[in-house]
Amino acid sequence: MERKKGQDLLLFEVKDTGIGISAEAQKTIFKSFTQAEVGITRKYGGTGLGLSIVKKLTGLFRGKVWVESELDRGSVFSVEIPLRHSIGSTIERLYEEEKDLS
Repeated sequence: MERKKGQDLLLFEVKDTGIGISAEAQKTIFKSFTQAEVGITRKYGGTGLGLSIVKKLTGLFRGKVWVESELDRGSVFSVEIPLRHSIGSTIERLYEEEKDLS
């Protein structure tokens, strides 16, 4: 999304065209064991833990997560993470350190 001296701002988005999430439910879906509606678990499965885990992991990276959604139109879940540059290219180091795991 953005590159500043010593840091990149990464943005990941997951879009779906599913049932959407009401504005009221959007306020709570990032809490543990919370789903938008009671019938969701029966119909689609899940425990309501995924988004709370994403929020905690994103927070550990000093990032943020949010949702934009409209009922019957789908949702966009966004994760923004600032990453500091390391000394040397990470990709180059990965190739240098590649091992035969067979």
